[in-house]
Amino acid sequence: MALPAPIQAILTRFRGSNNNAYNATTNPLGLGQGGHRTNFNPRLGDMADLSDWMSDTAEAADASAGAAAGSASAAAGSADAASDSASAAAGSASDSAVQALRLQGTSTTSRTPALGSVTFTTQAGKAFDVGNDIRVQSRGNIDRWLAGRVTAYSGTSVTIAIVAIGSVTSAATDWDIRVAGTQGVQGIPGIPTMGYAGRSSNTQIALADAAKLIDLTGTFTQTFAAAATLGTGFYIVLRNAGTGDITLDPNGSETIDGLTSFIMYPGEVRMIQCDGTSFRSVVHVPFSKRFSASDTFVKPPGYKGFQAHYLGGGGGGGGGAYKTDNSLVYNGGNGVSGVYQWVPYIAASLIAATSPVVIGAGGSPGVNGSSATPNGTTGNAGGATTFAGFGAPGGNPGVGAALGTGSNAPDGSSVAPVVNAVGVIQFGNAVGNHPAGNGRIFTSAARGGDRGTGRGTNNETQIPPQAGGVGELLVMGVS
Repeated sequence: MALPAPIQAILTRFRGSNNNAYNATTNPLGLGQGGHRTNFNPRLGDMADLSDWMSDTAEAADASAGAAAGSASAAAGSADAASDSASAAAGSASDSAVQALRLQGTSTTSRTPALGSVTFTTQAGKAFDVGNDIRVQSRGNIDRWLAGRVTAYSGTSVTIAIVAIGSVTSAATDWDIRVAGTQGVQGIPGIPTMGYAGRSSNTQIALADAAKLIDLTGTFTQTFAAAATLGTGFYIVLRNAGTGDITLDPNGSETIDGLTSFIMYPGEVRMIQCDGTSFRSVVHVPFSKRFSASDTFVKPPGYKGFQAHYLGGGGGGGGGAYKTDNSLVYNGGNGVSGVYQWVPYIAASLIAATSPVVIGAGGSPGVNGSSATPNGTTGNAGGATTFAGFGAPGGNPGVGAALGTGSNAPDGSSVAPVVNAVGVIQFGNAVGNHPAGNGRIFTSAARGGDRGTGRGTNNETQIPPQAGGVGELLVMGVS
């Protein structure tokens, strides 16, 4: 350690002092020949200064030694505390390791990923408590996984209600089972998208169909996965894009709008939403169902009422006469088309859950006269078309031609248009054709049967009378 400059100077003067003759120039520190008178007293002062410095240095050293001893004691205390902390950390790490092992297990149970309840054999003593969220991951493929919630855990058996699966759905036996974190708060939803699918036969509606528009064609029963599997908030839009009837049948005893099943008639578009236990629906586009044969109407939910267009069966044509005494030909009368009636609104409450639909049959034709029976016979009236307490009568038949009348037989009588007190519009009918004003609704059915033709002395070939056309009914939803 370097000495302070004043102390170094004192020591330099002491080292330079000598007993030789004093000379102010060549030996200024000499004590001989009177030099002591010049140098002795200054050296005494230097000795006092040196003594003071040494005393101060000793005191400082003593203080430093005390501080060092205190630091050493504190360091020893810190070392003890560090040792205690290390022991506590080791214990905590051991406990954490034990807890971590309880949060996961393995299974060699062969399973094919699928929605619904699944049971795995695993280790006992795991933290697979009922209600915990679980993820089951295949070690062989990152995309083969199942996710759900524990519904039962006992011994080495854990049962999980699976609500989501990965894109790989082949069977595996290399499963890691881990407790998953609780689902977080729903974030701000993005712009919704809607998928699309089409089908002509049943494929069970599953979670993967969420937010899809599915076009249904043909006639079949459309089934659904369990409401608990589809979950709260699941929805789908179904459209009957064909001409057949689609029966919607949810799982087991579950219901849509309180019904265990019902029919989606042609043209209907319906959104169906799940609340986790059942389903409800909203009609987006109402149906239009045409009946050309007697049947049963199944009232679908979601409608305030219905409108109906009725067309009775056409009357059969009358037979022509058979004459041999002159050349005159007496034809039978034409049948008349069925009556067309429109009911603009029938409240849904007035229609039963299932209601019979009766379609009026076409009237059978009369018979042309023959040599044995010269007179033609009158045809039969068309049958009435009825539904929900309303209906339209069939058309009147053509009259058979008779000898001695001197003319063709008359056509069936027509019905004039009328509007009754409850707004039911009856458009009437026409001879051998469709009801007046009806072409936009019915295009081919229920025309009156054509008349049969007679035969005279010219041996004309008789054309037989024709049957009347079959009636129709068109029912349309009012939502």
